[in-house]
Amino acid sequence: LKRLGLFSRRWKDYSKAITNYERGFALSQDIGYRDGKIECATLIGDVYSDMNNYQMALKYYKKTLSIIRESGYQHKSDYELRKEDILYKIGEMYSNMGDYKEALKAYNKSKYIYGSEDRSRERRAWGGLFPSLADSWQKHMAGIYRNLGETDRDLGNYPEAIENLQKSLEIYKEIEGSYSYFYQENVFSILEDIYKILGDDKKVKEYGMKRKETEKKYKEYYGLKREEDEKISSNIKRNQMYSLFDQGNYFMTENKYDKALDRFHQALEISKYIKDKEMMWVCLTQIGNTYIE
Repeated sequence: LKRLGLFSRRWKDYSKAITNYERGFALSQDIGYRDGKIECATLIGDVYSDMNNYQMALKYYKKTLSIIRESGYQHKSDYELRKEDILYKIGEMYSNMGDYKEALKAYNKSKYIYGSEDRSRERRAWGGLFPSLADSWQKHMAGIYRNLGETDRDLGNYPEAIENLQKSLEIYKEIEGSYSYFYQENVFSILEDIYKILGDDKKVKEYGMKRKETEKKYKEYYGLKREEDEKISSNIKRNQMYSLFDQGNYFMTENKYDKALDRFHQALEISKYIKDKEMMWVCLTQIGNTYIE
C-alpha cells in the first residue's frame, strides 16, 4: 500500500495516494504496527504538502508526532531521530503558512535534538563506518541552520539570522559537490538581502560577489549543459516507461495478457536503464499479477 501510494504520488494522483496511505495506516493500526502508522501518517502529510495544503499537512505531522510520543521506543536514539524529522517538517509547514514564530520554535526543537551530544556521538560513530551517512547528516544540520536563519530574517531577528546562516555556511563548505555550491549560493543570497535591509552596502557587495562566484562554481562543477541534456533524455525515457506501463494496465482490463506482459517488460527494461528502483518493483509486481490472472 505504501508503494502504491508512492506510485500514485509520483503521477500526482494525490487523492489515490492519500487513500492508499490511509489504508496502510488503518492496517498498521489493526495489527499494532507502530512504525507503519508513523510512516503512513507522515506520508499523508507529505502528500498534502505537495498539494500546498499546509494546514492538513501540519495536522498529519502533528498526528505523527503524537504517535511517536506515545510509542515506547526501546532506544532513545530511535525516538529522538523520528521526533526530530517530524519537528523539521512541522517547522517547514508553519513557515509556508507565514507563522514564523511557530516555525522558529519547531526548528529550534529540531536543532536541539539533532545537535545534542548523544546524537553527535552517534553521528561520529556511524559516520566513520558509513561516509554517506555522515554526508547526509551534515546536509541535514546545515539545512536546519539555513531554515533557522531564513525564519529569523522573516521575523526581523537579523543578528540571530546572520549567526545561523554563517553556521550553515561552515557546514556546507565541508560538503563537496554541486549540492554544496547550490545551497551556499542560496545562503549568500539571504545574507545579501539581510544586509540590504540593514543598509550595509559594503556587506551587500561582499555577499553579492560571493553569490555570483558560487553560482559560477556550481555551473562549472555540475556541467549545466550536459546535465540539461541528460535530464531531457532521462525524462523522455521516463515518460516512455510510464506510457508503456499504462498500456499494460489497459491490456490487463481487456484480458489481453500477452500484450500486457509485453508492455510491462518493456517498462521494466527502461526502469532498469534509468535506475528507478521503485518503478522496477511496481513493474515486477504487475508482471506477477498478470501471470496470476
